[in-house]
Amino acid sequence: MTRPPRPFLERCPIATWLERLAAAGVLPNDSEETRLRKATLTLASAGTIVAGLIWAGMFAALGLGSAAMWPLFFSATITISLLLFLRLRNFALFRECYLALIPLTPFALQISLGGYANSGAVVVWSGLAPMGGLMFSSARASGVWYAAFVAILVAAAALDGTSAAQASEIGRAHV
Repeated sequence: MTRPPRPFLERCPIATWLERLAAAGVLPNDSEETRLRKATLTLASAGTIVAGLIWAGMFAALGLGSAAMWPLFFSATITISLLLFLRLRNFALFRECYLALIPLTPFALQISLGGYANSGAVVVWSGLAPMGGLMFSSARASGVWYAAFVAILVAAAALDGTSAAQASEIGRAHV
């Protein structure tokens, strides 16, 4: 008697690895909602670590070393935070570290690229922090992250003239 073929995702080693990663920080006594939040943030972190490395590589390839530093810092910090979460099971620390880096990294990147125009308004990506607060924490936390987002937009606008004046020529040529 032959067995029916298994679906592709059951045979795919990457899918198996992702399932194991998603479940790695979940505790047996976690509620279903907490399990979902932990698994989602764990997988989102893995994806953004890779995205940050690609982003840093692109800036480095363009000769924008100071800009490449920020997504590289993001990826390194999230990697350390993820490893600590998997070891210590402190979801609150992991979540807050992730949510803090979401607005700070685009802000720092925008300043290093020379402001709104030179960076393509990359600071707008900071708006993911309030959504993350809502997804991974609570409506109240989302409000705090929204206030942080507005403060970062105001700070970026205030620093726009200064950072544009200090932008490297190579930065202006590639934006």
